[in-house]
Amino acid sequence: MKKITALMFAFLMLVTFASAQKTNAAAEKATASETSITTDGQKDTTVEYNGIVISIPKGVKATVSKDAKGNIIVSGSDLNGVKIDGETVNSTGKTTLSINASTKVMTVKEGNNVTVTNAKGQTYSVKAGQTTAQAAATVTTAKPAAKAEVVPAFVLPSTESAANQQTVQNVEETLSPSSPR
Repeated sequence: MKKITALMFAFLMLVTFASAQKTNAAAEKATASETSITTDGQKDTTVEYNGIVISIPKGVKATVSKDAKGNIIVSGSDLNGVKIDGETVNSTGKTTLSINASTKVMTVKEGNNVTVTNAKGQTYSVKAGQTTAQAAATVTTAKPAAKAEVVPAFVLPSTESAANQQTVQNVEETLSPSSPR
């Protein structure tokens, strides 16, 4: 009887360990294919989804997830200094961004005060419903103002007035005394 009890106890322990291992394996898979990450702002966080690197600095609370179409969604309030695939995003208020993983184009789904600085240092404002590609296309690089050329008064076109005609006549007489009068 003791042998049967000992064997039953050993069998139950074996079944318990086997099922516990299966549960842990399932939990690891769920973590590996996690679809949403929320940062608490306590430390710098870097997330990579489909080749797009998202860096969230310390102090920023944000959620990074994927939607059904495979787009990467970044949402939060005051996303200051968030880097998405080399572009720095700054926003005030509640903001939701959608990044197409294949084209790497970012769309502002929600938020009004969103600025993006690209790798070239160009900063542009992106409105809700607008993509970064559309916003970048509207950015015009300010050309330096052309230097104003100083043109002498005698070169400027003049209106025919009696005073102008007399001045021209006096100049001609002074310069060329042999000119016909």
